[in-house]
Amino acid sequence: MEKIIIYDFDGTLTPYPTTNYEIMKKCGIEESDGSDKFLNKVMDLRKNHNEDNYSSYLHAYLYFLNENNLEANLENIGLGANKVTLNNGVKEYLEYTNSKGIKNYLLSSGIKHYLEQTIIANLFKEVYGSTFKFDDNGFAYEVEYALTDVLKVESIKEILRKNNIDEKDCSNVMYVGDGLTDMYAFEYVKEHGGEAVLVYNDNTEDIASEIKMKDIITFMSPSDYSLEEELVIYIKRVFNIE
Repeated sequence: MEKIIIYDFDGTLTPYPTTNYEIMKKCGIEESDGSDKFLNKVMDLRKNHNEDNYSSYLHAYLYFLNENNLEANLENIGLGANKVTLNNGVKEYLEYTNSKGIKNYLLSSGIKHYLEQTIIANLFKEVYGSTFKFDDNGFAYEVEYALTDVLKVESIKEILRKNNIDEKDCSNVMYVGDGLTDMYAFEYVKEHGGEAVLVYNDNTEDIASEIKMKDIITFMSPSDYSLEEELVIYIKRVFNIE
């Protein structure tokens, strides 16, 4: 049976909990700092359009591009993706697990078009994320798909089906995440016999402790992917690789 590891992105493979979209900085929005301007727009859209947080977030993204007369094309959406800061050892770790026959998948609520421009995108079997609709000129104009925390479970099921595995058989599956938006995925994988691994850094240790109390994870570790650190040692043991 295939050995599969599915990863969240922000806070899991990176040291910060939200994506630092370079194009948003050009709009005067520092999302990683919880910009009131951005968050207020998300709340306004959610209230007036009866949307979930994820769809409102994506609509707010398009709103600020339009407000600042910036084209919502792939170049701008992917701006800065190739300079993303990763947690220690991530690239080498992914290369290592690929060499051992592990199938790595990226599953994030972030913008797929952005994630596909990162330096590690080619190290995943497939990248799952939120998407926009594009017009004939290549400009994003509407939200196509918002990958919510609930829909992460549906994506996990899809990954299993693509590997000819029953969607309720997670015995050779690991999900690695960092926060509250990963709880449905943690719970599903653990409930169906898989490994739910929670990673944290100094800024997210309190949240990690809160999640641990919910009994939906199988292992908890600092987010250091160096081959000699405890996270990777645990992964090696689970999948019996050296």
